[in-house]
Amino acid sequence: MRASEGSTDLQEIIGKHLMYIHANGSKVELYVKAAKSLDYRIHNGVFGGRWVTDQRVWIGRVGDGVFSLAWEEPTGATVSLVINLLWHEVHGTLCLPRWLANEPRKGACHQNVHPGLIRMYRDAGPSYPKEVIDQFATITFIEDCGPDRTDVINCAPSALPVGYVDACTA
Repeated sequence: MRASEGSTDLQEIIGKHLMYIHANGSKVELYVKAAKSLDYRIHNGVFGGRWVTDQRVWIGRVGDGVFSLAWEEPTGATVSLVINLLWHEVHGTLCLPRWLANEPRKGACHQNVHPGLIRMYRDAGPSYPKEVIDQFATITFIEDCGPDRTDVINCAPSALPVGYVDACTA
């Protein structure tokens, strides 16, 4: 296989549930539900409380244990992650529309429940200039839950049992 062709073998990443901590201390939980969808929650930081289910995603296998995930959200944000399961690292680049960079708390909700509100904020803008956030994170928890489960990420971070995040980020 030539490097430019990539790989469609996603078996190693589909069904993975992981938690990672960015250098700034932000804790993110992600579940790769299927080849074209993922769920995630942000547990703290300026976007703490945000959670998304059934986010459309493009996934590619970059190498052994290394995957690229990219998506665009209804907020107008674009996200690109490289997840290295072997080294327990994530590299992420987020491109936030100006409205979201200026007022991140507006995006700290269950996106699926508030599509009209999110579209209203996005359409009111401003969308430019984008805020680009480029950062590394350390994976602190990985488990294989299998694909297509709706019970892995199914509630707001605030509804989780006390100690849940600490147990996954120790």
